[in-house]
Amino acid sequence: MNLARKLLTIDANIYKELKKGTVIVKNLTQALGEEVSIEIRQLDDDRMNELQCMMLESDGSVNFAAGRDVYAMICAEGVIDPCLADDELQKHYGAATPAELAKILFKGDDLQEVADAISNLASSIDEVSLEKKSTMK
Repeated sequence: MNLARKLLTIDANIYKELKKGTVIVKNLTQALGEEVSIEIRQLDDDRMNELQCMMLESDGSVNFAAGRDVYAMICAEGVIDPCLADDELQKHYGAATPAELAKILFKGDDLQEVADAISNLASSIDEVSLEKKSTMK
């Protein structure tokens, strides 16, 4: 059976579903004195690309200073529990937006680690192998 036929056996709706996962947040775990695991979801590929491109300047160079803002926006959209759009939670921490709350709750490396975990949900490739062919004889 060729690959096209095999692909026709997959339920297209299930294949299109966005993946979910959990991440342990080190600083929240330390602050609460117990393991804190948050629930995350994959972002749509186009939306993830749009957010990541916010770090690019018009000349194509990377604006690393925009990194934390981009990571915060990824977290704001990809963290399911706790809901970073919760008004009461935002008010309690003095955050005006879900992204601002992400920066407050996910201190230090946690912000990037959570954003990376959200991004990694889209990847299903465990290992990439490249076949190198020698052109020399």
